[in-house]
Amino acid sequence: MRQSRAGGSKVYYRLYLMRGDRFRDAIEIHAADDASAMEQAEQRKEALPAELWCRGRRVATLLGSPQA
Repeated sequence: MRQSRAGGSKVYYRLYLMRGDRFRDAIEIHAADDASAMEQAEQRKEALPAELWCRGRRVATLLGSPQA
């Protein structure tokens, strides 16, 4: 965990962008909790389906938009 500027802990997440059944890219996210990480993931996932992970735990599967 990392310390945030406000003194709280930040957790490391990774957002995997998918194309078909393969990972296309990964984006690092640092957030205070799962809910904050989900908000960031929704903003950054583009139109692709994605999976949000925290270490070995899958936090969420995000659906892509129809134009992906």
